Amino acid sequence: MMLEKLTKIVANPNRQVYNEIAGKAKEDTKMANIHDRIKELRNQLHLSQDYVAKFLGINRSTYTQMENGKRKVLADEVAQLSILFGVSADSLLNNTEISQPAAMFARSFEKLDESDQAEIMNLIRFKEQVKAQRAE
Repeated sequence: MMLEKLTKIVANPNRQVYNEIAGKAKEDTKMANIHDRIKELRNQLHLSQDYVAKFLGINRSTYTQMENGKRKVLADEVAQLSILFGVSADSLLNNTEISQPAAMFARSFEKLDESDQAEIMNLIRFKEQVKAQRAE
């Protein structure tokens, strides 16, 4: 594919053709990156492809194509994936400010009422105690 692009440039040194080819290559790289980030984030959160596909309202094979770069990610899918992964759409598209799971937890935690937040905090304290006991 790269040889084909170079051949076009050499055969037609027209600046417009060069810009068109270079722009397409840049777009291909950007799309490949979003697919890589989607896969990386899904794996970090230990989510199955099936789970993410159901969240998006598509079948698993369609999601697999998206993750493998064989299908473009639509704008509404970027929005839904950013919610699921707890990152901004900008981070999916441009590889900026990828949130850690703690940031995603914080966003979810603040949406809970006080009673649920207290229950979560008690569970965290309990888990810390169990971990400390195991370390002894």
